[in-house]
Amino acid sequence: MPSRTDVATSPAFLEPDQPPESSQVFVDAIPNTRATPHTANWSRVEKEADNVLQSLFYGRIEREAGVRQLIESTRPLFTAGGG
Repeated sequence: MPSRTDVATSPAFLEPDQPPESSQVFVDAIPNTRATPHTANWSRVEKEADNVLQSLFYGRIEREAGVRQLIESTRPLFTAGGG
């Protein structure tokens, strides 16, 4: 995906016969794309969230319990001390 919008929307990038085959999908996602937060603990937040989301996905925990666990495991990482 080009980092410049003018390149991403250019005919060269959107050429249907050239890879990536579904380039318009990337262009359509631009308004909703957000950068990963720049915090000291972000990798820990991702790790904790991934563990809970994986358990939810595979049905090892119920949805409401998973949401509670997600909040409980990540909230301290957003405090000034990072837990």
